[in-house]
Amino acid sequence: MTWRLNILLVVTIWVMVANQSLHAQELRSVRGIVMDSVTRKAIENVTVVINGKSLYAITNTEGHFEFHFPRQYAQDTLVFSCVGYKAKQVPLKSIGDDITVTLPESKVILSELIVSPTDELKVKAIIQRAMESIKNNFADTVIISGYFKSTIIT
Repeated sequence: MTWRLNILLVVTIWVMVANQSLHAQELRSVRGIVMDSVTRKAIENVTVVINGKSLYAITNTEGHFEFHFPRQYAQDTLVFSCVGYKAKQVPLKSIGDDITVTLPESKVILSELIVSPTDELKVKAIIQRAMESIKNNFADTVIISGYFKSTIIT
């Protein structure tokens, strides 16, 4: 009986390792840096996302990012966006494993906005409406349920 358990254990471990290596082969990685198009300084906190998907990465304080995604999205487009800059779209099929992206500044002048409570009932109604809308503002399914951040040391 013991030798059967040993064989079962070995087979189970082998299947788990094989599954992990197959899973790793299904991913593609892109890494790079995002910079200001004029100053050529790195831009931190740029969101790098596959257009229309819930897969994303964020640049670190030196503007670097590393993004791992399923190969099934290889024909999609990466979108680089950050507050204060114009978003840029880059087709994944046009880039290799490394990319340098430059974003031009985008200035938006807003008109003055004055917020003042005029009626307590309106404020309560707004808050109640916001609370009731929570379920409509989030997807039913989540593709990634974690957060990953890595540091690239150069």
